[in-house]
Amino acid sequence: MGLHGAVQRTWRHRVIEIFGLDFRSLALMRFCFGLTVVYDLIARAGDAAAHYTDDGVLPRVLVLDKFQHPYWVSVYLFSGSLSFVYAMFAIHAVVALLFAVGWRTRSMTFALSVLH
Repeated sequence: MGLHGAVQRTWRHRVIEIFGLDFRSLALMRFCFGLTVVYDLIARAGDAAAHYTDDGVLPRVLVLDKFQHPYWVSVYLFSGSLSFVYAMFAIHAVVALLFAVGWRTRSMTFALSVLH
């Protein structure tokens, strides 16, 4: 291999050193993102009746008739009751906390994308 192989190995090592990711930084980002989702849910819980129920500003009937896109589906449109919304918020918060602590991260990432 000689000098060319040594230079190539050094170059690869340097690229990995510069552009590589540390798993601790990814874990910190995941933790902060999970806590941000929980904070967002807590902030939205106060206005849940106005924004997520059929008695609120925009009932589900209008959303489904006028604004529904064929590729956009929200699990919050399954029911218009406040108890359903709070149950979905609770499930969403549990999934976000499980994501934050790193339990089955890929599954929780998919679940968060479905719930959001």
